[in-house]
Amino acid sequence: MTDLDRYIAACDYPGVLAPQDVDRHLADYLKALGIKRQIVRLGPDWAVTGSLRRTIEEILTDVVRRNPAARAARAARAARAARAARAARAARAARAGALRRFASWCVQYSGWWWNWEMSWLAATFLGAKQLNKENVAAWAKPLFEAFISGCWILYWTDDTLYWAAKPTVHKETNGRLHNEGYAAIESDVENIYFFHGVAVPAFVVVKPEWITVKHIEDEQNAEVRRVMIERYGQDHYLLDSKAEKVHEDDFGTLYRKEIPNDEPLVMVKVVNSTPEPDGQFKDYFIRVPPTIKRAHEALAWTFDKKESEYAPDVQT
Repeated sequence: MTDLDRYIAACDYPGVLAPQDVDRHLADYLKALGIKRQIVRLGPDWAVTGSLRRTIEEILTDVVRRNPAARAARAARAARAARAARAARAARAARAGALRRFASWCVQYSGWWWNWEMSWLAATFLGAKQLNKENVAAWAKPLFEAFISGCWILYWTDDTLYWAAKPTVHKETNGRLHNEGYAAIESDVENIYFFHGVAVPAFVVVKPEWITVKHIEDEQNAEVRRVMIERYGQDHYLLDSKAEKVHEDDFGTLYRKEIPNDEPLVMVKVVNSTPEPDGQFKDYFIRVPPTIKRAHEALAWTFDKKESEYAPDVQT
């Protein structure tokens, strides 16, 4: 197997994970750079301690220094916490959780979304090998081998080189990140949730029953809002959000819900002419284009007909 073949295979996450090999190759990498660092894996039970904690707190301090509103909020929280020991304990616990979440962002998002993760860095060796750049290959080859052995992200502090393993990735056949029941990217650092390629808060995937009309209507990102509506149920959202009833006739009822910065949600409610096993007739909601104004027109559209062309003896 060529190095290119090995690289391609290693890009199918999570692949192989050999932590001792990763440590050994990263030690060779540091040696090639002439840098001394401890090598520490951020495993499933990682904690914000040591130089990682110092680095994250320095970043937070800088953020607060640059943001007067955040500084004022932090001072207010500190004052409230000082009023009672119980409140102080709760504040410390909350701060520990918040610090972990912020550290996750610093390590994973800055090392992956906003920077280069190891698949990018490892490819340097392939170029150095092709161009006979021995001075580059000297440090790039250990990185390449670390990637092959399961390394995904590197994070530097003043005395430690932290690394995280490749995540388990869930995708649709078209390549979009997606998992209907759990994280689409299962990472030791922090799980990330996607629904049909859209990054969403965890509860939208794992606890869709928590979604409220307020969540949906407060959401500023149109793609996330669409996912929330889908998970909530378009028909339920239409009724629960007090959508406008724009037309009603013998064919059904047409509802319209205006959505800021997005296409209106327009649906026709029809009654199935075939009874359920219990004898009841079930309502169905069908989404139609927002240009439609009448229920008859909406139902005709579902059969790819004009309103004047659709006049069935029996509605289905």
